[in-house]
Amino acid sequence: MSAEPIMEPVMTQVDPIDLLNAIEEASPMPIRPEYIEGTVIVAPQPNDNHNDGAFKLAVQFFNAGFELAGMGNGYRAANKDGGTMALLIPDFYVRRRKAPPNSTSPTAGPTRAGTPST
Repeated sequence: MSAEPIMEPVMTQVDPIDLLNAIEEASPMPIRPEYIEGTVIVAPQPNDNHNDGAFKLAVQFFNAGFELAGMGNGYRAANKDGGTMALLIPDFYVRRRKAPPNSTSPTAGPTRAGTPST
């Protein structure tokens, strides 16, 4: 069974992390909402075949020399003023650069879902 992603524009002054937490709590089943440039996106739940394909793709990128390929991290992108522009957890990723150790920049590296990096 597949479903189309639900995309609804969100015009709010609420912190996107709080907004996503509220959406998750209101849902009768587990969901994985993401916030991208003012829009909340609720993608369909991945199944075993989907996860298997995402894993194999990340491994292929890694074996091809892209050592910063992986899966399972969440990311936050910020505007120049520091406001959150996007919160997402990609199925897999290939980063351009590694986050500096002990980074205090909120946009420098991976985060856990629902918590900003510090």
